[in-house]
Amino acid sequence: MRDADTWEQSIVDNPSSYSVVAFTPQRGSRAMPEIPTFEEAYSYATEVLDLDKRVRSCMIYAVNEYNNHAMVGSLHRQSGWKEVERK
Repeated sequence: MRDADTWEQSIVDNPSSYSVVAFTPQRGSRAMPEIPTFEEAYSYATEVLDLDKRVRSCMIYAVNEYNNHAMVGSLHRQSGWKEVERK
């Protein structure tokens, strides 16, 4: 695994919280509040996709105690969940 991927994986393995970012085409992205667990972040992303039909996908990021972020995966309206594969 490359150094950057190893560092990001360490954030994903030991997060202090999660952040959800919603992507809307031609409008950019908007960050959602930090969420304590992955399950709650996933549930929140699902809710955002259900309530706002303009949102195409939600990315879930792990956040460590130093406020560093690493993407865990994305939830797409059409294709569902896709986890980030680090190599």
